Amino acid sequence: MVWIPLFEVASQDLDSDAPLLRGILDRIQQISLYEGNGYRLDSEAQFAMGWWFYTIHVREEFVRRAVEHLHAQDSKAKDERALLELVQKEMKRHQSRANIKMHGQKSFFAGYWAWLMR
Repeated sequence: MVWIPLFEVASQDLDSDAPLLRGILDRIQQISLYEGNGYRLDSEAQFAMGWWFYTIHVREEFVRRAVEHLHAQDSKAKDERALLELVQKEMKRHQSRANIKMHGQKSFFAGYWAWLMR
């Protein structure tokens, strides 16, 4: 099976956000009855402008089972964006200031870079 980049994370506190994120993803893995390792965090986090940037890679089957479980609870949950919303909600509930977005969306700092390059 292939690892697919799904989420991009920007965190100012990698030491507390990474274990919190692993815990959330572990719980999702348990409730969706996925056996094995369905996700991995980038081993090479990059530090820039006071932020840590890294990618969360997943297995396709992990996402499919997680979305099916979420859809069983809420019929509006139809794709991986429901999984993103769940992870963001849990991170905020634990008072994390990390930003999480879908892989390939507009950069967190696109506005800053546009202003800087003028």
